[in-house]
Amino acid sequence: IEPICFGTNISQKDSARADQVLLTIAGIYLHFVGHPELELSGEMVQRIEKRWKDCDQALFITALVLNNFEGLSAF
Repeated sequence: IEPICFGTNISQKDSARADQVLLTIAGIYLHFVGHPELELSGEMVQRIEKRWKDCDQALFITALVLNNFEGLSAF
């Protein structure tokens, strides 16, 4: 639950940017993909993927690409 708490704190700041939110979602996704409890891992990955499909993906990816420090290095 710790990655979800960190992600919530990062995303709720007034200064949160779209690229930070995307990297937070990606970090939470990677955490649960590698989680040792397979049932929990599968459920959480499924939920994260559903939320990602409902997001404005173009906005998040554009914000990440335009970030001078990240750019396409995240891909």
